[in-house]
Amino acid sequence: MNRKNVALTECGIYRFLHDCGRMGTVSGIFVASKNDVNRLYGQTVFFGEVLGKHSNTSAEITEDNLMLVDDRYDHVCMFTELNLANGINPLEFVSETFWEEGEDNGCKCVCGGDGN
Repeated sequence: MNRKNVALTECGIYRFLHDCGRMGTVSGIFVASKNDVNRLYGQTVFFGEVLGKHSNTSAEITEDNLMLVDDRYDHVCMFTELNLANGINPLEFVSETFWEEGEDNGCKCVCGGDGN
């Protein structure tokens, strides 16, 4: 993959929570670049059958269902180093046309240095 490294100062911990009614909830917590998340707002993402056969789940990504939890460098770095990401990351389900030329699926947030 052609993922570019981004300093954690440009990243944040995000929570995704989308209620699908009686079928269930699609949720996740993950680290992503602020730029990628800002580009994602307003997009409709298709998750396929993540809630079971024939569920065909999708969601419009808004600030109500994709929220910044924390963007402090030390917290984001610890979250990344401990590999605490869990659940669904909508950036992994966007269409290929979402990414800029040369990007297979966005940025990889990496720890390093003193946070500057």
